[in-house]
Parts: sequence; structure tokens; C-alpha cells
Amino acid sequence: MPMKEESRQTDLPALSPAEKDLLTDLRSVNIRMTLPREERIEDFLKQVKNPYLFRCGDMVVQSVYPDTEMTLADRLRRQPGVETTPADWLRQDPEAERTRAEREADRLRRQPGML
Repeated sequence: MPMKEESRQTDLPALSPAEKDLLTDLRSVNIRMTLPREERIEDFLKQVKNPYLFRCGDMVVQSVYPDTEMTLADRLRRQPGVETTPADWLRQDPEAERTRAEREADRLRRQPGML
């Protein structure tokens, strides 16, 4: 059951078809996994231009956040049946922050005669 504050509608202006066409289509964004994490984030932001307003195909995605101290993880935990959040998963799995290339290099190092 949504809380009263969460269920209110925002008064965001509707976008015209021409304005929608100017938004970055998220499907065209290329995440370069070979870059270090900070550079990947910077590269993503350059490509998407506005991470709070973009499109995915014909669907416009707009992120709006209330002026509150409560985090998304806090809100998710308040929902019935939700016990963990993606942030919890990262804390539980130290491998999650590592890139695929880093994990593969470690795997190869453990094999005799490799690297």
C-alpha cells in the first residue's frame, strides 16, 4: 500500500513528440566495461545527457525525487515482502563491484601457466 506522500501525482509538463525525439534513447547508450568505474559513469552521463529524463524506445522515463531524507533503499524496505535491496546485494557480494575483466584475469592467474 503506497504511503500518502508517495501516491501524489507530480505536475510535470507533457512533452511534445518533437521534444520526445530530442531525448536520448537509452538503447543507443554503450556502456564501455573496459573503463574504470568512475570513467564509465562519466561516459554514461555524457551519452545520456540527462539521467533524469530520457527515453527507451517510445517510452519516456523521468525520475523525480521528493525532498526527503529517506533513500530509495529505505522506501523499498518498507514495502511488504521486500527484505533486501540491490545495495544490500552489493554489500553481500564483494565480486559485484569488480569488472568482468578483473574477475577473468584473477581466474586466469589461478590457472598454472596462464598470465
